[in-house]
Amino acid sequence: MGRINSFYDDRRSADRIGSGTMNSVFRMGQLESGIWVALREMRNSMWYGHAEPYIHAYESYCGLAEHYAREECRVPEFCIGVSSGEATALLVEDLIAGGEREIHLPSKSIWGTFQDTGERVYIDLDHYNTRPEEIRFMSEEARINL
Repeated sequence: MGRINSFYDDRRSADRIGSGTMNSVFRMGQLESGIWVALREMRNSMWYGHAEPYIHAYESYCGLAEHYAREECRVPEFCIGVSSGEATALLVEDLIAGGEREIHLPSKSIWGTFQDTGERVYIDLDHYNTRPEEIRFMSEEARINL
């Protein structure tokens, strides 16, 4: 939690590991279990100051990750909502494992491939953002509120 709080206190010190049209992804570090954690944040979520549209987008991302996992596709191992004031984001598995792996992600594609194995990985699920019927992953009770 300390690293997440530090991120919201001073973004300039954050390790940005990816950025696209809609999101920026920041490395948060490695858990004791060995899993790497990243924070996925929609661009401008702090500047607009309104969390609601982002909650729907993150809910869609988590729902699609769950869908592809059921299809036995490789997706981030976890997807946890986090809020700090009006800012919202997702904690997800850092699929490049702290920089040890590389993913080739074609433009406007929801999946890429690991450079070392060629395995397909579904990572950029925001391209198919839909308004979910219910909020499960990003509900007030489900997300981490800092």
